[in-house]
Amino acid sequence: MRWNEWTAVLELSCMWQMEKIRQISVQKILQDTIPAHEHQYLLSVSTKLGIVEIRNRSINVLSPNLSAAKRIQLGIQYQVDLWLRDGYRELIEGPSGISAEAERLLGWEVTSKLFRIREKYLKSTSGSGKRLPDTFVRNEIENMFAQELRDAAWSGYT
Repeated sequence: MRWNEWTAVLELSCMWQMEKIRQISVQKILQDTIPAHEHQYLLSVSTKLGIVEIRNRSINVLSPNLSAAKRIQLGIQYQVDLWLRDGYRELIEGPSGISAEAERLLGWEVTSKLFRIREKYLKSTSGSGKRLPDTFVRNEIENMFAQELRDAAWSGYT
């Protein structure tokens, strides 16, 4: 059987509380070669079922290929708070700023918060000689996006 068939077995084994079959399914999925584009589906399933090993693998496979805005969007959807923090930081500190595409993906409410933090950040780095502490961006993200970060804290089950 292939990984996608084992995923169906995994879902049924969790529903029917069949621990041994769940363990076998997880191992079979982890041993199989899975196309990168399928890891978003596996992230969804593993988040829903609380399967840490598959979830972590999918996060690791997907991470390098996601734009900052996509990390934020998927971080919210799949409760990956690291993606949220990294995505916010990249859009605030990145040299290219916040694109129209990022604004479209994230919506105006999120984008306006990012613009406000970015403006403070850019003012602090604009040669005035007065720099904000290195923790400034992290603290601003934690304050402005406190609810989003709380909601993205994955506890093992959704």
